[in-house]
Amino acid sequence: MTALSAPETSSSTRFESVLDAVRAPILAGEFEPGERLHEVKLTTLLGVSRTPVRAALQELASEGLLDYTPNRG
Repeated sequence: MTALSAPETSSSTRFESVLDAVRAPILAGEFEPGERLHEVKLTTLLGVSRTPVRAALQELASEGLLDYTPNRG
C-alpha cells in the first residue's frame, strides 16, 4: 500500500480531507488495480476514526473509482 498523507482539517471537514487523501493516490495510479484498501489500515495511516474513512470509501465507490464491499475490504 502506498503512503498516504494525514488529512488537513483547517478549512474542510474531516470527511473531505480523508476523501482527498485517498482519492489523490487512486487517481495518480499509486494503487494496483484490484488492490484492497483496508478501512482499519487507512484509519491508522491517516490518524482518523473509521467513520470518515468509511464515508470516503463509499463516496469513492459512488464515483466509480473503487468497488466498495462492506466487511470485505
